[in-house]
Amino acid sequence: MTTGSLFPKAGPPRFTPLNEMRHEALAVETEEQLAANASAWGIVSVGGGVGLATQYASYRAYQLSYVVELDDSGPMLEPPPGAVYYPWRIYFGHSYEEVISGDARTFNADARASFLNWGGAISAFTQRSKLSSKMAGRGLVPVSGQAIFAKSPSEVYGNYRAEGPAVPIFTEFRQIPYRSELPGKMAWIYPIEVEIRFTRVQISEDGTWGSTPWNLRADCLLNATVVPVSDPTVLEAQRVDSPESVNLSWVTRISAFDGDRVECATSGSFSDHVTSSTQIARGAMQPVTVSSSLSASGEFRASNAKSSYAVSWTAQAIPKASAGAGVVQ
Repeated sequence: MTTGSLFPKAGPPRFTPLNEMRHEALAVETEEQLAANASAWGIVSVGGGVGLATQYASYRAYQLSYVVELDDSGPMLEPPPGAVYYPWRIYFGHSYEEVISGDARTFNADARASFLNWGGAISAFTQRSKLSSKMAGRGLVPVSGQAIFAKSPSEVYGNYRAEGPAVPIFTEFRQIPYRSELPGKMAWIYPIEVEIRFTRVQISEDGTWGSTPWNLRADCLLNATVVPVSDPTVLEAQRVDSPESVNLSWVTRISAFDGDRVECATSGSFSDHVTSSTQIARGAMQPVTVSSSLSASGEFRASNAKSSYAVSWTAQAIPKASAGAGVVQ
């Protein structure tokens, strides 16, 4: 077993002074990147495709004082079995790092793109995107007490200050020749926008002898959980008769993922000057399974003692303008 340096004939480490402020926004794309940062980020295990369950990103602002570099120009001893990298440079200075994480559905490809282009407070991004974050830096402190996505050295200077002596803040590794890196990639998944439309209602029983003002509302479920709709109103105080066919323009979009189940339903009430408020029968479309090629249509019926009707519906996956739905690897 090899102990000590891989380069026994190496000279003393090279010392290079630096005076730089840098920043970096990183979305973890590979298992290799995750493994390299796991210890600093407090991640216990990175095996078994962790990225499929949890996604990680970080924002780093750092002030570099100097770097110590290994002299690896001489012959290398046989590395230990399984070794892939060796430490080459150690950077000293001060750093502030905010590590952001979330499950793959919440921290999806759209949220990743938003993170990489964010320009305000990190807390505002995590709150808006419903993600978690924690600090992992050393000695660099936000001036305002709130971490900012500074995007230039001058912005880093203006928003962060160094406290205390320079300390090791990160290590740069080099790959050992003929050794393979970890092959896994993080699966950043795109949400799929599903557009649900109600196009027509065929009324066979309106509830009274004459025309009747109907109020019909829609609600939707995603994987059996209620999700908000853009506007629940399908019909509002609209007089209908029976039998009668009424064209509808109700539409909503639901953000979902491949394999999710979506369904929407109608319910409501009617009343007029001689009829007290009476419930309209509730009806629901057959649940559809989400995919990037989803295109479905159908009709659902609903009836009770006072009302009877049928609603025609369509469900369509809406292509993204800039990136296809599915998985980014």
